[in-house]
Amino acid sequence: MDSPLQKFDFRNSLYERPDKDWVCGRAADGNACQIGPDKGGHCRATAECVPMREGDRWRCKRSAFYGGTCAEGPNPDGSCCRTIPPCQPVRSWRARRGVAVRWTVGLTLGLLLIIFSLPERLNFLSPGELSQGHAALAHCDTCHSSAGGGIRQWIGAAVGDFDHSSDSAQCSGCHEMGPDALAAHSVNPDVLAALTAEMTPSSSAPLTIKVAAALMTQEHIQGDGLACSSCHSEHHGSDADIAAFSDANCVTCHQVKFGQFSDGHPPFSGYPNDRRTHLFFDHVSHIDKHFADEDNQALAPNACNDCHVTQTGGGRMVLKPYEETCNSCHGGQIAGDGRATAKGIAVLGLPGLDVSTLIERGIGIGQWPEFAEEELSAFMRSLLAAKEEFAEHEAALGDLDLLDLTDADDAQLGHVAALAWMVKELFYDLESRGTAALAEHLAETLGELNHPAQHNELLAALPPDMVEAARLDWFPSLLEEVQRHAAGQDVDSVVVEAPIKAKKPTTDDDGDEDFDALFGDDGADENTDEDFDALFGDGDGGDGNELDISASDDDDDDVDETESSEFEYEDPRIGVEDRAGAGGWYREDYQLRYRPVGHADSFIRSWIEASASSEHVAVQGIFKELTRDGAPGACGKCHSVDEVDGERIINWQVRQADPNHKQFNRFSHRAHFNLLDQEGCMTCHAFNKESDYASSFDDTDPHTFASNFHSLSAETCAQCHQEGKAGESCVSCHNYHVVEIKPAMLEQHSLSTENKQ
Repeated sequence: MDSPLQKFDFRNSLYERPDKDWVCGRAADGNACQIGPDKGGHCRATAECVPMREGDRWRCKRSAFYGGTCAEGPNPDGSCCRTIPPCQPVRSWRARRGVAVRWTVGLTLGLLLIIFSLPERLNFLSPGELSQGHAALAHCDTCHSSAGGGIRQWIGAAVGDFDHSSDSAQCSGCHEMGPDALAAHSVNPDVLAALTAEMTPSSSAPLTIKVAAALMTQEHIQGDGLACSSCHSEHHGSDADIAAFSDANCVTCHQVKFGQFSDGHPPFSGYPNDRRTHLFFDHVSHIDKHFADEDNQALAPNACNDCHVTQTGGGRMVLKPYEETCNSCHGGQIAGDGRATAKGIAVLGLPGLDVSTLIERGIGIGQWPEFAEEELSAFMRSLLAAKEEFAEHEAALGDLDLLDLTDADDAQLGHVAALAWMVKELFYDLESRGTAALAEHLAETLGELNHPAQHNELLAALPPDMVEAARLDWFPSLLEEVQRHAAGQDVDSVVVEAPIKAKKPTTDDDGDEDFDALFGDDGADENTDEDFDALFGDGDGGDGNELDISASDDDDDDVDETESSEFEYEDPRIGVEDRAGAGGWYREDYQLRYRPVGHADSFIRSWIEASASSEHVAVQGIFKELTRDGAPGACGKCHSVDEVDGERIINWQVRQADPNHKQFNRFSHRAHFNLLDQEGCMTCHAFNKESDYASSFDDTDPHTFASNFHSLSAETCAQCHQEGKAGESCVSCHNYHVVEIKPAMLEQHSLSTENKQ
C-alpha cells in the first residue's frame, strides 16, 4: 500500500538514488534524467525514452513525469526521436561529505603524527593544569593507569569501556582510605545501611532531585564501584577545588531526601555526644553547688572560656591545663591535705602477727615487731605473689585474723610462719641485691612492661637508706636469721617491742638482760655496754661525737643549776607525713609509704597503667586500691576508665580530635565565636539538670552516659543556617569521607653508594 504522505511511482516522482556518489548535471534545474551517471561520474543519457515495439509498430514510453507520450513518436528504426545532449554529472552531497571526512581524518592523523614526533608532544596532550595539591605530579601514569600503554590504549580508555577502578587504585597510592575506600563515604556498606535505617524518612525533596535519584542505580549507591573520578575531576587549574560538592550531589544518593536544611533535614540524634567525657566533671553540681559556695566564689570561673579553649583548627573545645583550671580547688586534695587517713600509699610494710601465740606454740619466725598491726598492702601482696607458694598460703589462711592466732590450728600456724619468712626474705633481697630484686618480683607478676624505663618509674627512686633503717628497727638480726633459716636451722620467735632510738635497753644489777633478750647474751657481763655501743655509739661521750645536753660545764662557775633543772624542752618536730608535704617516700610506724608529688604523679600513674589490664589477682588489687574513691592522689576522682575488648584504658587526657580522622559531622567553634560572645555558648549548650551524669561512670563502658547538657536540635541551627543568612550547604557541616586519612609518602629514592662522591 502506498504511503499517504508521498508517492514514489514513475508517474509522480523521479527515481531518486541517495546512495549514489554522482547525480545528473541537470538536477539543479529540475531536469535530471532518469538513468543518471554511472559509478565513475559519466553521463549515460541518450534519449528521453526507450520505445517499445507492439506488433509492427513502435510505441513511445516517455514517462508522464517528463510530459508523457510525445507527438512525434519513435523513429522508423525504433529509436527515440527526442535525443538528450550529454551533461556534466556532479558529486552528490553524500559523496562530498565523505571526501571532506576522509581529508579531515587524513590531515588530522598527519598532524598528530607530526605533533607526536616533536619533543614537546606532552604539552599538546595535557588536558589542563593540575590543582595545587597535585601540581608536583610530573608523570601522567602516576594517576592514569593507561598512560603507560601507548596511544592505542589511551584512545581505548577515552572512547571505550574503561574500568575506572584501576585509576582509583592509583589514587590510593597517596591517599590511604581504608579497606572500603570505594564504598559510599568509605564506610562498610553494612554499617552505612544501619545508619540509614535510623534516619527518619522525608518526602520534601524537589522533583529534580527525585528524578536524579531515580537514575542512580543501587550499584552506584551501595556497591564498591564508586570511582574517585566520579566526584573528583582534575585539570581545571591550580585554583580549582576538586573536593567541592553540591547539595544535589549529596542528596541524590541518600534514601532520605529533602530540599532545604530548614525543611526536611532529619532530626539530630544525641549530637554532639557519642560517649561520656574522659574526665568526670559535673557542670551542674559545680555551678549550682560548689561554685555557689561563698568560700569558693573567688575561685569560680566567670565564663566558659575561663576553662575551655578551642582546639587547633577551631573544631572541638578542649580543657585548659590542670594548673589553670582545677589546681586551685583540687591541688590540696591530691597532695592529701586534710585527709583523716594516711596521706601516703602503703607500699612496703609488715603485716601484724600474734607473735605471743607463735612463741607459745613453738613456731619460729625470728624477730617480729610487737606493734605491727596493719594488713599486707596491695603492693606487698603483688611482690610476694612472684612466688607461686604465696597464693597457697594466702588461700589457706582465708579470713584468719593474724593478730589473734589463739584458735588457729597447727596447719594454719605453719602457713603464717611461711608468710612471715617470705616477707623477711623480700627485705633480705632488698638489702643484698637492691632494687634489682624488686624488678625481678615485678617482672613475675606484671609481665612485660611497655618500656624498660617503666621499671624505674614503678620503683620511684626508693631510697635504700630508708629501707635499711626500717630493717634495722624492725628486724635487727634479719641478715643472720634468713641465712640460718635457709640453712635449715631453727630460729626462735622473738618480740621486738619498739625501735630503739634515744635510749639503751634497760639493765639491772645482773647485766644486760633486756639487751640480751633482743640480741643474744655473749657472756660479756662485765662490759654490758660494748654490744650496744658497737651498734649505736658510746652514749657516755667516749668518742666525743654525742651531744650531752644535760652535762654541766665545769669551767663555768656562773651556771645556775636551779635554772638548768627547770628548763622544759619542747620537741619541735612535726609529724612525719607533714615533713613529707612535698611528696615522696617516708616511713611511718611499720610501713614505707609514698605520698603523691602533686598532680600527674609518675609513680601512681605508672602503677595504674601497669596494673590496669593485668589478669593477676594480686596486681588487680593495686589497680583497685589506686583508683578507689578517696585513694591518695585522687586519680579516680576525675579520670575515667574505659574497658574496650577486655583492656582497660585510663583517660589521663581530655578528649582530643584526631585531625586525620574524619567524621560525618564537623563544626567550627571559632567561626561562631566571631558572631556570638562568650555568653553565646549557652545558646546551643543548655544544662540538663534532670540527667544523672554521675551514673555514667558506674561502669567501664564509655558509651553508657548521661550528658550534663541537652542535645542540640536542628531547629537551633536552622535559625541562622538558611538561604540568605549563614547558608545551608551540606558540606558546611558534613564530610564525605568518614575514615582515618593517612597521607602515604611517595616513593623516595635513596642515594646509592655508587652515587656518593
